[in-house]
Formats: sequence, C-alpha cells, structure tokens
Amino acid sequence: MHLAASIELTIARHTDGTTTAALRLELPHHRVDPVSGAPITLTNEALRALSLNPDVYGAALTAMVFSAPLREAWREARGFADGAGQPLQIQLVLEGDDALHAIYWEMLRDPLDSTPLAHSERVRFSRFLPTRRLNALQLPARPELRAVVAVANPPGLPQGMAPVDVAGEVARARRGLGEIPTVLLDGSDDRSRATLPAIAAALRDGAHIVYLVCHGKLSEGQPWLWLEQEGGGHYRPAAGDDLVQLIARLERRPLLVVLASCQGAGNTFEMLTAIGPQLAQAGVGAVVAMQGNVPMELVAELTPRLFTELQRDGRIDRALAAARSALPTSSNWWMPTLWMAVRDGALWRTSDTEPARGAGVFQVPYSLNPLFRGRGAEMAELARTLLGVEGGTAAVLPALSGQGGIGKTQLAAEFAHKYKDYFPGGVFWLNMEQADTIASQVAATSGPGGLNLPGWAGLPFDAQVAATRQVWNEPTVRLIVFDNLEDPNLLRTWRPTTGGARPQPSRSRLRAHFLRW
Repeated sequence: MHLAASIELTIARHTDGTTTAALRLELPHHRVDPVSGAPITLTNEALRALSLNPDVYGAALTAMVFSAPLREAWREARGFADGAGQPLQIQLVLEGDDALHAIYWEMLRDPLDSTPLAHSERVRFSRFLPTRRLNALQLPARPELRAVVAVANPPGLPQGMAPVDVAGEVARARRGLGEIPTVLLDGSDDRSRATLPAIAAALRDGAHIVYLVCHGKLSEGQPWLWLEQEGGGHYRPAAGDDLVQLIARLERRPLLVVLASCQGAGNTFEMLTAIGPQLAQAGVGAVVAMQGNVPMELVAELTPRLFTELQRDGRIDRALAAARSALPTSSNWWMPTLWMAVRDGALWRTSDTEPARGAGVFQVPYSLNPLFRGRGAEMAELARTLLGVEGGTAAVLPALSGQGGIGKTQLAAEFAHKYKDYFPGGVFWLNMEQADTIASQVAATSGPGGLNLPGWAGLPFDAQVAATRQVWNEPTVRLIVFDNLEDPNLLRTWRPTTGGARPQPSRSRLRAHFLRW
C-alpha cells in the first residue's frame, strides 16, 4: 500500500548548544517543507528525571518538540492522511549529537489529541539513518528468509549482570522466527558458541535476519559486548565496533538485526541503543533494539508477531507498528526501537514498492554553480509552482521568459540540481534550439545513462522515441526542462500529454503561463 503522507521530523543539536526542529511533508506527488530549523528547548536531564513515568515523559517530550509551527504542520499532515484513510509514516532524523538517541522518542504523543504516536498500527514510527554504503539495502524480491540466532552467556560475568537464560532465549527467538530456517549459536548439542568468529562465519552464508542476545556495557561512549570467547585466558569483551565492522565488510549484509536485552541485564540496553545506529549506518537495512530493561514477557509477545507481519510484505516499520500496537497500553510497548536505513521501510521489493521508471535519472548538462546568487524569489516561485500541485495527472508549465543572456538556463539548471529529489521519475533536459536534433535527444533518453529500457539498442529509431514518450506519459512526477525554446509549436509537439510529468520551458517568447492536464 502506498502511503498518503510521510513526515520527516529532523531534530538537530548544533555546536552552539541550540536545538532546532524541522518538518518535511512528503505527499504522493510532491514534497513540502513547512517548518525549517525552528528553535526548540530539549533538555535531556529534565526528561531523564521523568523516565519512570512514561505518560508524563511522553507529554513533556511532546511539549518540547511540537512548537506552534510544528503543531500546525502536523495538523495538515494528519488531516491529509486521515482524509485518504491511509497510514502515516513518521521518520525521525537525529543530527549533531549521539546523545539524542538516548531520548525515548517512541513516547512522543500526537500534539492534537495526546495519543501515543508509536502505539498505533496506523502510524509507522522509525528513526531514519542514511547510510554511505553504495550497495542496495533492499532485495529485488522477497527472499527465502534465513536467520542466525546467537545467544551468549560467558563465564564470570561482572557484578550486576545476571546469567543469561540461554535455553529460554533460544526458545523465544525460535518461536518468533517460526518456520524461517535458523542457524543457532548457543553452544548446545555440539553447536558453535556465540563467539565473534562464529557469528562472522554464519553471516557469510547469507543470513537475512540476525537475532543477538548478550550482555553489554557502554563505557566512555563505546559499546562492549559480552560474547563467548574462544580458547582460554583472561576474558575480554568484544568491542561493539568489531561487530559493526564485521557486518560492514560482508558482501551481503543482513536485512534486519534484532538486538535483544533480557531482564536483569543491568544497563545492557544503553549499549544496544548505542550500537543500533552504527549498524544501520554500516549498511543493515533495519535494526530493532530495546531501550530499557525489557521484561522477558514483552519480548516473547512482541517477536512472533513482528516476524509474522514482516513476512507479509517486507515492510519493517509496518510490521513493528503492528507488533507494538498489539501490546497492552499498560506494558512497556515503547521499548522496541527501530532504526531504518531504507527510506520506504521495505526490506525487499513487492509489486507496490517497485521504483518508478526513471528513478535516479538526472540529465542536466550543467554543473551546480557555486557562485549562483540573487535569484531567491524566482527560485521560490518555481518551487511553489512545480512542487505545490496536487493530483497525479496534473502537469505544470511555468515559462521563464525574457531576452537571451539574462540567466534563464542557469536558473533552470540550479532549480533542477536543488530539487532533483522531488521528482521520483527523474530529471530530463532537452535543447530545443535546433528542431531537427530533438528526436535524437528523446531517443537517447531511453538508452544507457537514461531510462535504460530493456532491449533499447535493438529498437528502430522511431520505437526508441516512442518508448521514451510512453514512459513520460506514466503517472509519475518527472521534471522535463525545454531549454532554448523559441517555437511554441515544438512544445506542443514534444510535451507529455498525460501522466504526472512537470515540463519546465527555460526560454520562451510566451509570457509566463500555467497549464494543467
């Protein structure tokens, strides 16, 4: 199911100690940034003092975050989603200070009616962490899932760390995973123990899900894991960075890592909260960890539904929302935390998560100009016109008119660079100066470096042109720049006639006009 609206809430802590909140709203056919960098007062110490009372904590956190501008933007987004009768996705982005991850964001409440946001199947709440990894985080289709369950209980645990119930943890994990083939690392029945090398060996076989239970500790900001240890000698915990790097070096990284702390684990949850974001940034599609000393009963109730829901469509944010919402309101339902590195929440592709044809295409022949200045009003008007149109069958044609040499092409190029992410069907550029070259440009657009349509090289020239025009008429938002346009008949000839394309002529003798179809 495609979502009616997705909200990206960015909380940023700056070097001068100030904190700001920004809200971006992504609707089906355009994006809006109603709030950018609004100052808020967010005090970790005050929240920590309220941590024993989730209701009071959630209300205080909501009051700190949702200033008047954010409340109004939230009202519009919530109204749009409710009107469409579809769920709302909320992605929290935390910037500038790792300590922000220690806040219990899952306790946030709806600023309109005070209901908990993350305790509803209609709200998909996650913490989004972009990754620098170039490898795809999603699989092209649902795989035959395989899992690794590692449970560690090394001898001589430090004071405050209760022995891990290995058999019980394994049973809970297996019950949650159901029929998913699973490699167990628990040291029982001649199986390998949960050492770092054993985990590495199991993951190299291509596990999609990793379920890890062990004690841990956060020391001077660094996470440490009490895994099993090979050989004898003085016991040394494994550095959390070693696990992160182990996974980062894999040719095929897991789609999902679940970090489960057990009751009586001391402050293990602090370590999990620290290592979760690192794993997501290392290229794991999603990480679920527990923020708090989670009761075993909650894990036993949560995980079976989480994995059952995940196998339906591969959407981890929807699966966790369903699993959390099934927990009683009197329970610690807010403890499961989701970090995602996949923007849409899908760990594998299904028929409704296929990327739009043209996604990622950017055919602008001009580089971003670092000296571009002084056209803010015109840029804002273009953004308002091109990005503020609702309805998937609308096409907007603002014309940038005027004599040659006043910078119309430069303005169009700068707009394309700045707003390219707002056009899921790609950005295309046609030079209309010589009419007899336009068809060749259109034909080339469907080949390598462009739409890269299957079988393009074997198509006759006219079929290549037709293939491009067919894609441009699909109901996906695209940007097409018609540069050096002198003859309005050429625009009528080459503009898309249906779909969601947004043509933008960058030069015309016509006055500025807006057409929709």
